[in-house]
Amino acid sequence: MSDIRPSNAVIFAALSQAATVTPAGGSPVTTTVVWLAPTTNRLQGLEPMEDLRPRCAVRRDLVATLPVGSTISAARPPEFASPRTWIVDRVEDLDPDVFYAQVH
Repeated sequence: MSDIRPSNAVIFAALSQAATVTPAGGSPVTTTVVWLAPTTNRLQGLEPMEDLRPRCAVRRDLVATLPVGSTISAARPPEFASPRTWIVDRVEDLDPDVFYAQVH
């Protein structure tokens, strides 16, 4: 069975926000990010809990590294229509083409 999910290129073309990503200790990179929906944490024996911490996807072909402590300057509509600086708390390495960053 084939994967019917849209490609990252399609997702970024449709949903991306302009951003400047500055890897910790590195130089700023002008790029785009896609803000992700909240995730649900399911721990055995407990009720599922929605994780409302902001998360975004960053393309690896444009940003080579994204260590904890990096900054992302981007708007996050509708709550933050103007760009603000987000600090990367955690990076999930789930996709060879995209970093998934949890920010605050």
